[in-house]
Amino acid sequence: MLLKLSCQEKMLKHIFRKHVKPKKQHEIYLLSKTVAELLESSKCSDIIDFGSGQGHLARSLTLGYNCPVITLEQNKNFIKKAEEFDDDACKTLHKANRQADVVGQVTARHVQYNVSTDVAADIFIDTIDKKVQSHVEPTYLLTGLHACGDLSATMIRLYKESPRIAALVSVACCYMKLSTEPESTYIGYPMSLYVKGLDNHKIPYKSRESACHALEDYRCRLKGAGPQLRMHCYRAALGTILRKLHPDMVRLPVQTIKKAFNLSFVEYVALAFKKLKLSAPNEVDVQEAESLLSQWVHVVIYFCLCLMVAPTVESIILLDRMIYLKEHGLNCEIKSLFEPKLSPRCFAIIASKDSQ
Repeated sequence: MLLKLSCQEKMLKHIFRKHVKPKKQHEIYLLSKTVAELLESSKCSDIIDFGSGQGHLARSLTLGYNCPVITLEQNKNFIKKAEEFDDDACKTLHKANRQADVVGQVTARHVQYNVSTDVAADIFIDTIDKKVQSHVEPTYLLTGLHACGDLSATMIRLYKESPRIAALVSVACCYMKLSTEPESTYIGYPMSLYVKGLDNHKIPYKSRESACHALEDYRCRLKGAGPQLRMHCYRAALGTILRKLHPDMVRLPVQTIKKAFNLSFVEYVALAFKKLKLSAPNEVDVQEAESLLSQWVHVVIYFCLCLMVAPTVESIILLDRMIYLKEHGLNCEIKSLFEPKLSPRCFAIIASKDSQ
């Protein structure tokens, strides 16, 4: 099953770098190797890639390792892009080596599908079987590169419930988006009966959000002591202005503004409001802004304290999932796959029923 990259390795690496940022290149390289090895050892027939986006991981698995992959993505525009990138990669490979049997014989089967948190395992499997129209009864390996919020928890639950899902490699992300209140049958945290039975087991939104940042990366920023450190104060001051103008906002969904440290605060506010699709304030109170921004050292100290607690928060969430599987007779391991400075969410839950 495993196709070693030999004479075409440089060409394949170039293909997998195309359209992919360096951080994700690093993640795809290491995750695809791990998944391909587990596919072979677990004797699964197909990989299901949750939240596949534009198919970068699937492309590495299919063309790099000759693994059969089914991608699940709810955004049809991402699927269209994935198919375009697949075609482009195949054409490039074919030009590089005219021997067709050298290239992986299949690309991923891209499926538009929104995986709901409460989907029953048998219904999920039946839906996948019908969409891929398999003539045999396949066994699946579930994976996902930074499956967001409840999606990673749903992967683990489906692995537990379905005998047709025989292996799992889950790299989670966006812990703040986990459902934590019992509004439905299934929630993202806690999953295990053990943690549910503990007093004060709840983890606030802010703590879960902090667990998505990297202590290792911020340590480098502190050593550099550059203007990037002031960005936390920009964000905090922006929050003060937003809450004053929009008090109904519970959480502020402010997106990253690239190289914001090169902007004045007024320019930063204007861009932030534009990204939020809000009317920018006619003018920013300069005196108030200067007063807020002068406190940037206190903001940095606060953020450092949050990051010191962050690894503990992430560990609690991941161990809750490990205990959940253990409660149902399933073993797993938590393994650090990526370099934390490049990829803060570097841990993977890896499991195989074949090894139980």
